[in-house]
Amino acid sequence: EVIASGAVSPQVTAGLFNTITNLRIQEGRFREAEHWSGKSAQTLIQAGFPAAAPAMLNARGSEQTALAGQGRWNEAWQKFEAVDRDVLNRPEVRQLAINPLTRALVLLKLQRWAQAETTLTASWAKQKEYFGAEHFTTALTEGLLAWAQWENGKKPEAQAHFDTALPNLMTPQGTSAGYEEQGLRKLARKSIAEAYLKALGDGADAKALERGFTMAEWLS
Repeated sequence: EVIASGAVSPQVTAGLFNTITNLRIQEGRFREAEHWSGKSAQTLIQAGFPAAAPAMLNARGSEQTALAGQGRWNEAWQKFEAVDRDVLNRPEVRQLAINPLTRALVLLKLQRWAQAETTLTASWAKQKEYFGAEHFTTALTEGLLAWAQWENGKKPEAQAHFDTALPNLMTPQGTSAGYEEQGLRKLARKSIAEAYLKALGDGADAKALERGFTMAEWLS
């Protein structure tokens, strides 16, 4: 009733809707998240917010993640392209438009290996500096980078990243219990494991095969 009466500013209302969106994303309820991200964006549009306003970019990023969580990779990428056009000449907000984990996962699912590697290399470097090399977030990005590099034919580099990332993905560090299972992180971690098992098919040493059996059990 308070929102309907107009007593709350559109930006606060949109922020509330986006908070609900992000909660639904963490719960894996991506279809509901898409609904709430749409309400957030629509509230801002009706209030006259430009497409590259920070609040709009937050809502649009949540929509990208909600679509990705439903496996709607092409639609999610179209949303990324639209945002990228809107921030092209806005360097002060470009960082808000990256949405790195979602962007990387969408690119990988669409087999855009080179673009994925570029995105992930930049993210991994920043996360190593900010979180540390063994943090789960850094390891998740490094695992995705390994996948991209393997598909790009950079097998020695990819194997080195798999070797570093996988132990930290299987025994997460630096996060609260259950963090690795929330949102897109669960899908990303599973995708890394599957990429690693696929890579084993191209030949691997005994240590890699042993880890492969462990990961197969982990996936089951």
